[in-house]
Amino acid sequence: DLPGFGKSTIPTVALSIIDYTEVIYKFLNKLKIKKPILIGHSFGGRIVIILLGYFKYNANRVILINGAGIKPKRSLLYYIKIYTYKSLKILKHCMSKHISKIYLNKLRSIFGSSDYNNVNDVMKRTLSLIVNNDLRKYLNQILVPTLLIWGDNDNITPIRDALIMQRYIPDSGLVILKDAGHYAYIDKYYEFKLILIY
Repeated sequence: DLPGFGKSTIPTVALSIIDYTEVIYKFLNKLKIKKPILIGHSFGGRIVIILLGYFKYNANRVILINGAGIKPKRSLLYYIKIYTYKSLKILKHCMSKHISKIYLNKLRSIFGSSDYNNVNDVMKRTLSLIVNNDLRKYLNQILVPTLLIWGDNDNITPIRDALIMQRYIPDSGLVILKDAGHYAYIDKYYEFKLILIY
C-alpha cells in the first residue's frame, strides 16, 4: 500500500506524485527488479507515467488501465461549485475556532468528493496536489510499447484522456471496452484477461 492508503502509515506532510513515484522507484531498485512490465490503473497510471517520463526507469512494456494523468476538462458547473465553496469558506473567519471547524467540515461534506471527504487534512492536501497535475509533458518520454485499456463509460478518467495519451505516447495502442466504467478490468474481466494474454 502506498503511504496514506490501505494499511500504510499516513504521511505527516502532503506528498506529490514525484514523492509517490520515488517510493516505487526505490522499491523496484531495492528488489533489483529489471525491465518489468508495468501495469497502472487510475492513480497507478500517474506513477507509471512519472516512473518512465521523469525517473527514466527502464521498463519492458507498459499497460495503463483507465490511467489518470491528464488534467480534467472542467465544466462551468465545476467552477461555480469551487468558487461557491471558496466564498462560503471566508465566513469561517467570523466564527469561533470550534464552530469554524464544524462549519468547514459541513462545507467539505457538501462540496468535496467522497475520496476527498474520507481522508485526513494531510491526505486532502496530497489529493489536491496530485489531481491538478497534468502529466502529458512526460508521455512522449515513454519509449516502450504501451497498451491503453479503457472503459467507454469511465466518468473519472474519460475516454478523452485515453485518446490524448495515445496521441502523445510514441508506441501505443488503445483498446476500448464497451459498457465498462473506471474499473474496466472488473466490469469486463474476461475480455480484459484475453487482451493481457494476447
